[in-house]
Amino acid sequence: MTPFIIAAYGILSIAAAIAALVEAPRRLRNGQAWAFWSFLFPPVVGLLWLLPARTAPPRPARAEDDTERDIFGEI
Repeated sequence: MTPFIIAAYGILSIAAAIAALVEAPRRLRNGQAWAFWSFLFPPVVGLLWLLPARTAPPRPARAEDDTERDIFGEI
């Protein structure tokens, strides 16, 4: 019985990660991060479906011009 539980959890983890990797970009979220957490904890993919889609695109991690460098400091 134990090998069946381990195998089922592994298959469920892979399926949840693939579902999160596909669904997260549609909701303007980081697909890799959601796939990682969904692989470790498969019920997290349900949270992705419960959260509303983001209305604004994510902010860039780097400054694009010198004006932003002055505001944010040296990046």
